[in-house]
Amino acid sequence: MKPRKPHNNNNNTDASRSCLIISRIAVALLLVHLLHTSDLPSKFREVMWDESMASSSSSSTATVSKASDKRNRPQHLRKDYQLAKEQSYGFFQDISEANWRRLQQISSEHQPHMYPDNPLKFTDLERRGTTPSWYQTNYEPDFSCQFERRVGGNSNGDGPKWVCDPHRITENYRRQRNGGDNKCLVYSIGSNGDFQFETGLQQLLGPGVCEIHIFDMDDYSNEMKEWSKKHNVADLHFHQWGLTTAATAVEENETGKGNAAKTIAPVSKDYKYRSIANIVQSLGHSKREQIDIFKIDCESCEWDTFEEWLDPATMPRLQQILIELHRSPPTKVLPFFDTLRAKGYVTFHKEPNIQHSQGNCIEYAFLKLAPSFFQSGS
Repeated sequence: MKPRKPHNNNNNTDASRSCLIISRIAVALLLVHLLHTSDLPSKFREVMWDESMASSSSSSTATVSKASDKRNRPQHLRKDYQLAKEQSYGFFQDISEANWRRLQQISSEHQPHMYPDNPLKFTDLERRGTTPSWYQTNYEPDFSCQFERRVGGNSNGDGPKWVCDPHRITENYRRQRNGGDNKCLVYSIGSNGDFQFETGLQQLLGPGVCEIHIFDMDDYSNEMKEWSKKHNVADLHFHQWGLTTAATAVEENETGKGNAAKTIAPVSKDYKYRSIANIVQSLGHSKREQIDIFKIDCESCEWDTFEEWLDPATMPRLQQILIELHRSPPTKVLPFFDTLRAKGYVTFHKEPNIQHSQGNCIEYAFLKLAPSFFQSGS
């Protein structure tokens, strides 16, 4: 009797695997057909598309980049993200229209004041605790960033700042690096020799993504070099300039007496005071479309200079404004917030500084959106 040939398990396994791959590809093709022909809500179509792509990709062991995956999405899915993309100046590129309209609704229904008939209640600085009371009853956030992060150091303490979805800055840089402005642009006004936010941001976003300029009236250039070396980051540029208004810049340079100098450092004729427009022009940024992050902590100079930051005739668009506000001066605090709103800013974060100022200083984070975001039905 001839010996029986051993059963070839490998052939059966290969055949089974081939059948499985073919069946999964067939299911994926069927789902694609349904996506184009069915009346399913866009959110369900999007989920079906993602799952079918993942299934077919893993079955065929193909390696497809995220960028290629997005290009291969059906046209109706790319269109579903278009509203958020247009109204955020390209910042949000993966938020569905339904979710974006929900964010619009939340913002439009937001009430800025607990006491709308008397919004200046609690602004009398002669009374103890009035500034914390005022910020507790006015201007809460009206927008949400799903992936906001507190950037700097280990994200605790005074110094780090809340940034809206910082990963999007890196994605947009990679998307645009073959044309236009190659690097994102960051202005950081007021440092007091603490560079944990700037170094943390550069580490988070990756090398070569952002060009970061730091401004302070004291000379911290050596400290900044040490920080850069210690944390292995580049593209940090220090300028010993104080911020003031265009109207007072000449006088303050001559006398050495600046608005911010009264609280930040002793008066010195060596300090250089510049308006924000002059700073932008001096650094060659006048033709830039936007400053991606505008971080400012200038010990009350914000109240006199904010209108000049927002002047489209002399300034690039400020995509995110991260600011520490000092006190609540009755003649200036309402115009500050109302001007920001009129210029197209939503508030995505608010945080009192309770470590050093007992709540008399408040951190705010604003995001610039297009005018159509604030129009009902747009």
